[in-house]
Amino acid sequence: ITYSGALLEVCMRKLVFYPEIVGFLEEEKDKFPTVKVQYVFNSPPKMIMLDDEGQHKETI
Repeated sequence: ITYSGALLEVCMRKLVFYPEIVGFLEEEKDKFPTVKVQYVFNSPPKMIMLDDEGQHKETI
């Protein structure tokens, strides 16, 4: 399965509990221009995979 983009939803306050995500945001995110980050209050980290039209296809 191939996706055209992704949206990473995460709460800024919960990031301290997920050092892998912090590392990705600080060091790796620029390598993936189709990944957007959305900060949502009190949301656990989740990756929303998008199709060619930008529509939600799968949540990880």
